[in-house]
Amino acid sequence: MPSDPVELTKQIKAASDIVAVVGSYINVTPAGKTFKAVCPFHNDTRPSLDVDPQRQRYKCWSCGAQGDVFAFVQ
Repeated sequence: MPSDPVELTKQIKAASDIVAVVGSYINVTPAGKTFKAVCPFHNDTRPSLDVDPQRQRYKCWSCGAQGDVFAFVQ
């Protein structure tokens, strides 16, 4: 295990599938190359949250929330 926090962060990100992490909190559905979900960060009624497994990032097109697996869990 690396003692460098930056390297450890990179390893955790590489080992974590953002779709699986987000999907453990909310329902995600496939939408082409990405996944869609109802955003948990604001009062959402339509699936405005995109989860991109290739970039390992999420973004809400309504409220602007975005980030990686760490930001979502925080």
